[in-house]
Amino acid sequence: MNETLPPMRTEPMTAEAFLAWAEAREGRLELIAGRVVEDMAPELVRHARLKYRLCVAFDRALVGTDLPCEALIDGPVVKIDDRTVLQPDVIVHCGSPIPGDTMIVPCPVIVAEVLSASSAQRDLTVKLALYARHPAVRHYLVVDPLETLVLHHRRAEGEAFETRVVSEGSLTLDPPGLVLDLAILFPADPEAGTAAG
Repeated sequence: MNETLPPMRTEPMTAEAFLAWAEAREGRLELIAGRVVEDMAPELVRHARLKYRLCVAFDRALVGTDLPCEALIDGPVVKIDDRTVLQPDVIVHCGSPIPGDTMIVPCPVIVAEVLSASSAQRDLTVKLALYARHPAVRHYLVVDPLETLVLHHRRAEGEAFETRVVSEGSLTLDPPGLVLDLAILFPADPEAGTAAG
């Protein structure tokens, strides 16, 4: 039995109850339609490296701009509705600065997930549909570490998303007006420790 999951409930959990409960827990926890989804599988090093590189790429894209945006890695959440809370690998928030003592990112213009064996199916299907429901989300990136490509889902009109596959060069994310250098994500030496140096 998994001790981290909340006791069985007859009614779906609310986002507020989930956040209060999850704050004292470790691991990757999400709430989908009122039910807790837990991904406790340890991350492979390549997954952790790629998350870091993605955040670095966003930080570098923001340097020299006057965009009121910041990249956040692995922790803060996106509240979709009263019963759904997701935790992307990387979020780019645009707007007023977020207080340091909050978990919810109010304006997640870009959300990104790095595929792993335990979450790939959910990232490619369920989360795409859920992020499309959040009015602030303009781009949903799914980064595949094995195929070294990015699935770029971009909001077209309303909740409709257009999808394209990018594996080299750069990726323009407008709004907010960022150009993401894919060479940072996928360096020539895939086993390199970091892309920062």
